[in-house]
Amino acid sequence: MNIYGLNIETIRGRDFSWIEKDMPIRYEKGMRYRFYEDRLRCFGVAYLLKEILGISTEKDICILPSGKPVAPKFKEFSLSHSGDYCVIGISEEPIGVDIELMSPQNVHLAKDVYTKDEIAWMRLDELRRFHELWTLKESVMKATGKGLVLEPNTFSTIPLINNDSIIIEDKKWFGCCASNDKYSYSICMGKPVGNIKWVECSF
Repeated sequence: MNIYGLNIETIRGRDFSWIEKDMPIRYEKGMRYRFYEDRLRCFGVAYLLKEILGISTEKDICILPSGKPVAPKFKEFSLSHSGDYCVIGISEEPIGVDIELMSPQNVHLAKDVYTKDEIAWMRLDELRRFHELWTLKESVMKATGKGLVLEPNTFSTIPLINNDSIIIEDKKWFGCCASNDKYSYSICMGKPVGNIKWVECSF
């Protein structure tokens, strides 16, 4: 399964007038950010929506009550951004993706968001495993369409680590995670994901 990643440095200093014209809500949101890097992450998502999903205007996008964006005329998609990267995953069925820049400052959150078996599993490599679990949690919450309504400490992602499924409200979900020296990223779907193939984008 592909996850498409865009390094925001590749769009630094560009003319974003096309976003202002075709995706004015996203443009206004981006311009409200104080820091330029936050603006680039917001605009990077616009590039992925246009170039990977094929959306030319945000009129094709609607937001569900849970906050999940959908585009009924296009494939299912999920978005995430962290650090220097924005990512998108697309599928014929509901999908959730997440990426996180690994930071030691996040690890202390484990006791609040993980189950006992997850905490036990992460202790062997706390930094990497914390973020693998977190991106899996986020991808599940996005795929189900529930977002943070589905509290992260109410379900375990250990079966996904072991290439098995989890059941949430009578539906099976599968997931896969990967990491490099800086980032962890995950995909969740209603069918086996297989290995994640990272596709570096340049537009």
